[in-house]
Amino acid sequence: MTEQEILSPEELISIAATFLGQNIEIFAICSCSDGLVNQTYCVETPQQRYILQALNAVFRAETVQDSALITDYLHQYQFPVPRFLKSPQGDWVSPWKGGLWRMMTALEGRSWAKFPSVDYAYQAGQLIGKFHHLLRNFEHQFAYHYEGFHDTPKILQEVRALPHRFEVKTEHQHQIEQIAEAIQPLFLPKDIPTWLIHGDLKSSNLLFDDQGKPTGLIDLDTLMYAPLAIEWGDALRSWGTSGRQLNQFNVAIFERALEGYFASGIVLDFAEVAYIPQGIQLIILELTSRYIVDYYEDSYFGWNPNLFTSRQENHQQRIQNLLGLYEDVHQKQTLLHKILQDLYSAKSPQPQTN
Repeated sequence: MTEQEILSPEELISIAATFLGQNIEIFAICSCSDGLVNQTYCVETPQQRYILQALNAVFRAETVQDSALITDYLHQYQFPVPRFLKSPQGDWVSPWKGGLWRMMTALEGRSWAKFPSVDYAYQAGQLIGKFHHLLRNFEHQFAYHYEGFHDTPKILQEVRALPHRFEVKTEHQHQIEQIAEAIQPLFLPKDIPTWLIHGDLKSSNLLFDDQGKPTGLIDLDTLMYAPLAIEWGDALRSWGTSGRQLNQFNVAIFERALEGYFASGIVLDFAEVAYIPQGIQLIILELTSRYIVDYYEDSYFGWNPNLFTSRQENHQQRIQNLLGLYEDVHQKQTLLHKILQDLYSAKSPQPQTN
């Protein structure tokens, strides 16, 4: 993402009015996210709260169309996801100063950068189980494909090509070699089933009430068909770190999250979840590669100016944390596989055979 211009409240109100119409009173609008990709604002009206969001340049109007069709389906079953708004002219996005903006309903609850307790992981696991169950038989032909997202071979190719495009630091050259050696044995078999997944289940994309019950699932730009090992690999990569120990994997969160998932009643074969521990390692190295690429391209991920002087400095810390996390997860593979097998045997309803 290129550095986006900070818009005035008047400009933001004008963008919101392209969705709500000129007769809707907007009495407050403010930034409400520290997300790494899309600028996000909360819009208050007398009737309802909304979310106004600038789309990252990698997304298109069709991204919103895809999300809207799937969320409309989920709403039929009272699953808590946002509803996307069309403009009075019937458009899903509004162009403004070369960028695209969208608007959606705001959900109640708050998000957490890290879950306050392992019980949040259990509740989140149950929510994702319901999400997967509802979409299991929903067939969708995507109008837009986010090219390269969770395409690990392509991401590996990009990071290995960096020395041909930039003067890469010696430290990063060693890290790229380390990643290339470690990641290829982690590629998933091509014949495992795919599901319609969220694709970006970091902890901040789930909302909870004051009692720790889930109230919503947000940021639906990355819906895609992929194995459950990709979905859960990404989720547990995020959920499984806590506090300042960003390079240590929390096995208790792994266990509680999957316990909640199986307790949701979802019916699946063990083969569909058996690769989750492998998927965690895969996604960690995939994300590390993306941060190394963006260290040099300096264009996509957001960064924290309150803690770092540049995107590169923030990425350097992220890269170090992720490589440490990979080593910790790698050492815990035998334990994770045993926990997964025990949970599946104890909790998961077995698939019916005809």
